Amino acid sequence: MSPGAKAQSITDLTRVTTNMLIFPPQAPVGCSAAGCTISLQYLIPSNNGDFECPRGTTCTFRIQFCGQITVNAASVGDRIAVRTLIDGVPPSPGPTDMNGFYVLEEPAIGPAGRLNTYCMNVVDADNKSGVHGIAFSVNAHDLTGDAANITLGFVELNIQVYKSK
Repeated sequence: MSPGAKAQSITDLTRVTTNMLIFPPQAPVGCSAAGCTISLQYLIPSNNGDFECPRGTTCTFRIQFCGQITVNAASVGDRIAVRTLIDGVPPSPGPTDMNGFYVLEEPAIGPAGRLNTYCMNVVDADNKSGVHGIAFSVNAHDLTGDAANITLGFVELNIQVYKSK
């Protein structure tokens, strides 16, 4: 947002679409090298126009993630994060870092096998008209030198597109 610009609230916007995507549980995934990172990608197709900003408007995306993540023995003490990219860049204002990551837990707390449920929201404002691509991933990064391993339960993404009134 430029200096002196008025902050925009969700009440200043009109919802265009809402898409709820539910992904089934996955088998455990991991990596074995010290310092390694695993990334479970959820590529969300944009070719059907679900994430289209109407011509002549700017849009705001609100992406809500809720998911079940089991931290397996090798990932106790590691970083568990999600990553969101819209058109290949991190959302703004976020709340993500400059690479699109939002840390859910660091260090991940045991005991191993504990099922964790996380929910978070990401907002991306000032998107130009047209169809936009959204990429989302769940990540585990080894911080303890003994690899990383997680199991995903159900993952839900709720993606809302709002346009300026």
